[in-house]
Formats: sequence, structure tokens, C-alpha cells
Amino acid sequence: MWHCAISVDLDTHLSQVERQEAENERIDELVEQLRTDPSSVEEADSWNDGAFDGEHYSAIERALADLHQVEPSDLLGSDLLIRLYRLAQVHGEAREARLRDMAEDRLQRESEEAADMQAETSAAGRWAA
Repeated sequence: MWHCAISVDLDTHLSQVERQEAENERIDELVEQLRTDPSSVEEADSWNDGAFDGEHYSAIERALADLHQVEPSDLLGSDLLIRLYRLAQVHGEAREARLRDMAEDRLQRESEEAADMQAETSAAGRWAA
């Protein structure tokens, strides 16, 4: 008898895992769509505007001022390029996190709208019967 209970629990767990994997795949797809949409990228960046501490922005200003002093042909392989890349990496990761938040929010709204539509359809069916 307990084998049946374990089997049911396992099936339930596997269904939850499969639903979570499908949801994660859908979120990844939405992030990819948002990443290629200029207005979504702008929205994500606007959420991150001013999110870093003053030292970070000072480091950006110093790097940009240093960039002005370097010939483009000397930039490849330079310490300055490494600094710029590290600063850009922080902003890229923040953008990516915000795009993921936006995708998760959209998926949540879509799920809620689908549930509302299903509830309305069920209610309409009960009234028609």
C-alpha cells in the first residue's frame, strides 16, 4: 500500500519538476525576445539607472577619460580595455537580471489571464446548463 503512496508522490513531484522546467524554458524564450526588443532593453536599463554606488560611476568616468587618451590601435590588449569590459559586465548582468524579472512578470500575467478566462468560461458554461 505504501508503494502506491510513494508512486503518487513521485509522480506529483515529477509533474511539478516538469512544469517548472517548462516555465523556465518559457522564461528563457521571453528573455531572448525582450533582449532583441530595443524598447524592452531601454526599460530594463531605465530600471537600473542610478542603481550602483558612487564609486562605480566614478570608475566609469575615469575609464572614459582614460579612453580619450588612448589611440584606438593601442586599446586591444590594454589594461584599460579590461577595466572597461569589467565595468560593462556589471551593467550587462544587471540588464539581464532585469530582463528576466520582466519575463517572469509577463509569464505571471499571462498565467493569471489564462486562469481568469478559464474561470469565466466555466462560469458561462454553468449558467448555460
